[in-house]
Amino acid sequence: MAHCGCGRNDRKPWEDHTIWLAEFQKLRSRLPDSKTIVLGGFNHKIPRQTAPKDVYRALRRAFDGYRVATEGELEGAPRLSIDHIAHTPDLVPASSKIWPERNDDGKCLSYHFGVWCDFALR
Repeated sequence: MAHCGCGRNDRKPWEDHTIWLAEFQKLRSRLPDSKTIVLGGFNHKIPRQTAPKDVYRALRRAFDGYRVATEGELEGAPRLSIDHIAHTPDLVPASSKIWPERNDDGKCLSYHFGVWCDFALR
């Protein structure tokens, strides 16, 4: 099986991310125009804080027409999230919340907090 090159160590900073965003932008033409949610590790704080401006612009282009339910400050979050939930405008986020990085006993669950959102239809 041929290796696709994902995660190669010889990439420049943000190169894999930029490649993924360009491919996702192409994929968008095959996604429905309604009732669509895209979620995962975007590796960007929204609004932009430290990511290179050109990479952040690529992110915004790739998700043009979508709304991001998890941008900005989220209740209970210690900082802006790098994980996000983007959606088509026909869906209305009813609430956005976080899963903490640690459980009640202090055990680390992840190196960053998770996000979730309830949606309603317009």
